[in-house]
Amino acid sequence: MKSPIVTLAAFALLARGAFGAGSPALPSIQDALADSRAAARPIVSAPVVAPAEREGTDEEIVAAVCRSADPVAVVDQFTGDPDDKFDLDGDNVYDAFHGEIVASFYRASGKSVVPVDVFKFNALDFVTIILERFVARLERGEFKVSAINLSLAADIPAAELGTLPSPSEPRAERERLHSKVQAWFTSRGSDYGAFVALMERARRLGVAVIVPAGNSGPGKVNALSLLPGAITVGGLTIDGRKSESTGDNALVGIWRLGERVMRRTADGGVDVNGDGTAEFPRSSLSGGPAWARYFTGRLVSETVIDPPTGGDFDVLNRAHPAGLAALRRIMPDALYRTEDAIRYFKKEGLFAAAMRRRGEYYDKHLTMPFRADSNGRIVFDPAGDGSPNQVTILNGTSVAAPAICLPR
Repeated sequence: MKSPIVTLAAFALLARGAFGAGSPALPSIQDALADSRAAARPIVSAPVVAPAEREGTDEEIVAAVCRSADPVAVVDQFTGDPDDKFDLDGDNVYDAFHGEIVASFYRASGKSVVPVDVFKFNALDFVTIILERFVARLERGEFKVSAINLSLAADIPAAELGTLPSPSEPRAERERLHSKVQAWFTSRGSDYGAFVALMERARRLGVAVIVPAGNSGPGKVNALSLLPGAITVGGLTIDGRKSESTGDNALVGIWRLGERVMRRTADGGVDVNGDGTAEFPRSSLSGGPAWARYFTGRLVSETVIDPPTGGDFDVLNRAHPAGLAALRRIMPDALYRTEDAIRYFKKEGLFAAAMRRRGEYYDKHLTMPFRADSNGRIVFDPAGDGSPNQVTILNGTSVAAPAICLPR
């Protein structure tokens, strides 16, 4: 059985063109990836290494990362099947890979980025092979990074781990849980000990490890939060509350916005942090009309309909989720009441709770929340401030983690 390691894709909306060959360390990283693919040698099982004592609070360590002139390494997907991409400019056309949007938040805060491409990974051992070559190059002094951002999640039920230590507690408190996590990974065919040992090597070089808290809610723990020197980042809503889906436990030492509204800039690009600068230039986007603009200003009575039923609609809906893409292709381009959409698309739990909070109506892709104004007209304002040029919203703890250096 493959290890359930997944990228933390932000809800349904991510982006293209965050950086490219202009990154000075990129050729070295690409060489490392080529080496790892060619060799593909097995990782020798290693005993779990207890993390060394922390030096400073999580916020102090993050402040040092943000001050550092050294780049951040983003471990994520940067290449692969185009269907793995996500939309950024709100036209429901896929633009880019998850890693590019994560990198864009660091770039927006003035940090340079070294991309470490782990493709569409789903096995911890594969990620370990790639990162082993990367860490070896760090140890040889070929380049430096201030932090490694792991856009990965290995969610374990909190009840299986018991009482969790806080980030400030001694290493022994984390060490006592490693055997449980190791057993969990071993039962799924992966070697957690080798990965922990690798991250300990990075920590000894003074490299911080940034980990998203996960998007499975407070009942799950991202096991990578127990890595040596890990700083776990939880996600806040736009109004500063903990999101429904964020991991929320004693290991979470940093909280940042996990919801970000994307805005079109005057030159047609997209701004990810609200400062008016396009982190994604127009040339990197699909460039179609923003889906939200199609509905904005129209009367609720002429825009909101009941979900379609009968014939092919019922056949495809019964085939959920396999028939979902085909169902959406034949559905009318309209808006649907939130409760109707939740029932029709069989959403529940944390996802449904977030939908209810964000809006009264949704498009058929469930990516854009709308509401009605006092005149009964449709408004797209996920930021809640009436600001112009809003085109879509990103959310998830993989949005919060790379926002550690952005203004709060």
